Amino acid sequence: MLIGMGVDAAPGALRGLGNIGDDLLRNIDNFRPPSGWDPVPVTGELPFGSKPFRDLAKPGFGTPTGVGTSLDDLFKPFFESTDSPDGIIKNKFTDEGLDPSGKIIGEIKAADGKAYLTNGKPIPRQELDFVITKDKRLLIGRKHTTLSNLDDVLAAGQHTITKRKVRELNNASGHFRPTVKEGLRYPELLQEIGLDTSGSHFRLYGIKADVNGNIVDVPTLEVNTRLP
Repeated sequence: MLIGMGVDAAPGALRGLGNIGDDLLRNIDNFRPPSGWDPVPVTGELPFGSKPFRDLAKPGFGTPTGVGTSLDDLFKPFFESTDSPDGIIKNKFTDEGLDPSGKIIGEIKAADGKAYLTNGKPIPRQELDFVITKDKRLLIGRKHTTLSNLDDVLAAGQHTITKRKVRELNNASGHFRPTVKEGLRYPELLQEIGLDTSGSHFRLYGIKADVNGNIVDVPTLEVNTRLP
């Protein structure tokens, strides 16, 4: 997990949680993984950082060995039940208005598996927020509630697209807080839009919150793999 990183190097996965993640960022240096978890070296870079790292993941999900494996086999341990049978991920903070710092960069469409902005502009080569709306539109930018216009969605998280291909994908969203089970639908949703997700670095985080919606622990990395 995210060991030894100071507040100045706080990962985007926590930054995306909004103000409720401030206390976690202050205490992240003191975080230690639960017993029974093993450090696993992972090649490449964090979608929210600039340096190679060592992730802590549950056994079987720490190395990018998913290439050539079906999604059903890869994520079988999580398919026993689903949190949202209708596929809808709800905005957990419906009483909040739009964030003034939010921005919609545009809608992504696909051609031959490659990503294009419908407005003709180049896709920024950086990690961005994304949502898939209930009518299956993929919007990218900053702040999930801005992208969704405060509505519920099918997917919310962060991704990186370079050379018109999805390279990084996760479920980091403070307002929607997608569960791991909900996040497991993301590759299929992107494929339905027409995007090629093969080889993408796929991470899903488990988030624990109290009854008031306040995050009570550092998000745990539950899935860490390369998509087939």
